[in-house]
Amino acid sequence: MQRDSSLSGLLSALNPHQLEAVTHGDGPLLVLAGAGSGKTRVLTHRIAWLVLEGRAEPGEILALTFTNKAAREMSMRVEELLGGSLKGAWVGTFHSIALRILRRHGSLLPVGPDFTVYDALDQKRLAKEVEKELSIDSKKIKPQALLAAVSRMKDDGLREGDIDPPGDTSSQYARGLYNFYILYQKRLRQAAALDFGDLLVALLELFDRNPEIADTYGRRFKYLLVDEYQDTNRVQYLFAKKLSEVWGNITVVGDDDQSIYGWRGANIRNILDFEGTFPGTSVVRLEQNYRSTKPILNAASSVIAKNKGRHVKTLWTEREGGDPVVLNAADSEGEEAQWIGERIMDITATGYRL
Repeated sequence: MQRDSSLSGLLSALNPHQLEAVTHGDGPLLVLAGAGSGKTRVLTHRIAWLVLEGRAEPGEILALTFTNKAAREMSMRVEELLGGSLKGAWVGTFHSIALRILRRHGSLLPVGPDFTVYDALDQKRLAKEVEKELSIDSKKIKPQALLAAVSRMKDDGLREGDIDPPGDTSSQYARGLYNFYILYQKRLRQAAALDFGDLLVALLELFDRNPEIADTYGRRFKYLLVDEYQDTNRVQYLFAKKLSEVWGNITVVGDDDQSIYGWRGANIRNILDFEGTFPGTSVVRLEQNYRSTKPILNAASSVIAKNKGRHVKTLWTEREGGDPVVLNAADSEGEEAQWIGERIMDITATGYRL
């Protein structure tokens, strides 16, 4: 009776589409969550539902997020819904989960079990040393640019053996980047270190060389959930795909209309091609917006509808009223900033707090 009442209370606050996503059974699920439509609610309620429904123990659930803050908040909200601990579940960023697995199997890694993870400052320092060693003119090719290029290679899952040496007709930049990448990785190995981008690449390499390890984790996690799927890059996609091969119970939540991280490696094709990658996918669209008024939503929808290569979504809201959207054409960043500042001053003068 207590379990039934807990389930009833859990599901009572959901709208029909949220309910459909939360109570989806087995198999791949794509939740297209428009802006302000309650995607976090769906993720947290789905995890709680899986546990209360008896479909999974907490230790059989893996939830992947993009920030440590989001992971902490997700765990706290699920525990509130359960009225108890979520102990055993793995909830974390792609990189923190990868690091956790790599630490457990460090003896199988080329860098050994006691590897160091280089942060941004460590990487920058090493990049300067490598550039100097290669006599690359830092005025022409900045070390930060080379680091960014190497990071994109790793986001794409490329390893040293995947990159062909530049030919005689290659540009100076191409030759410099190749030499930088090779020496940069060599120096990392000599220091028994991995940089941030290496973590997922090293994990996939561990799985490829030791398929029994990949199978162990795949069997452990009966349900895999991924937040902000539109922002995943290729190596994150490969990681999620590998861990969902055993059970096929992968739930991803995202919105291709909100993809803004292509510049840092995000691949919009991951969410656009999800149904083709995971046959039998159920698709749920969350289109009721709880955040904005109609004028704001209509203006945003009229702009985003012109995007090419997108899942069609029609956002709507029950929130009536609201000020009309104002268009201001500024001639410069400074003028734009001044206009925004003046509007803020106007609003606070009427009694609103910052």
